[in-house]
Amino acid sequence: MPRMRRILLAATTLHVALVGGDVLSAGGDRSAFFQSSRAAAPVDHPLVQDAANFAVDYLRSISDSGIYETLRLVHIEDAATQTATFHDAIHLCVSLASPYFKSGNATEQFQLVVLEGKEPTGIPPKRERSIAIDEFPVMDEDAIEAFWIQMVETRRAQRRQLFERWEQEAREAEQGRLPSMSVPEQAQSDKEVPTKQTQSPTRQDEAKKPTLESSPEPDDAAKLPTRKKKKLSLDDLHAMSTKQLRKMLTRKAVSEELRDAITSILDERWDQLEQQEESQRDEL
Repeated sequence: MPRMRRILLAATTLHVALVGGDVLSAGGDRSAFFQSSRAAAPVDHPLVQDAANFAVDYLRSISDSGIYETLRLVHIEDAATQTATFHDAIHLCVSLASPYFKSGNATEQFQLVVLEGKEPTGIPPKRERSIAIDEFPVMDEDAIEAFWIQMVETRRAQRRQLFERWEQEAREAEQGRLPSMSVPEQAQSDKEVPTKQTQSPTRQDEAKKPTLESSPEPDDAAKLPTRKKKKLSLDDLHAMSTKQLRKMLTRKAVSEELRDAITSILDERWDQLEQQEESQRDEL
């Protein structure tokens, strides 16, 4: 068999399989199935089928464009098992189907090896699995481009939905901090009694107060120092936290140019987060 390439290390729980009364799982007797020399194995054996499904499921998940999601296990052509010092190996020849193979064929055969650690690790205990493949499925370039475009559009839609949710949460949070305008019943019953005003200002009184969003009255303008608006640079925006940028997006006074710049920065941070998650997953 050609030299195989290791492509994955992932933790997964081994399924329990009963064969001849032996439990071929963690804690069971596996020596009858995995031997030091390579031996043929029945393709309908539960462990062989489980290994094939595991390998194909992971292949479906690793393409950037998502085109590997069209791969489907058709048949296990051949299987063999072997054990080593630290791993048990299941060698597989499988037929996979996809409408997007570059060859134009409906199915193609691939050589795979599923390696499984002998000692369970973690809590709860799980056996670490990895797969190796001689040649990856080669897909049609036009189909790859179409899947890539669809993937980009899907991610953009997800980001828009996320930003909209952030804006909604920010608006709800601001509304939650506003004081209630309802008047207590006791205050309403005493409204004809002249008392010293201790209640919070009415809505009309508040409307007279200058705010950052409204222009001050002429008399007040003379008393207040003129505040120059600071023009934010890209460096200023990059230095802000994600929370600050999200809050700025909720303001009505944000210009389209500034909104586009903030959205671009948040997109970059989203991409960096996805890359970090992918690298962490590959390190597992």
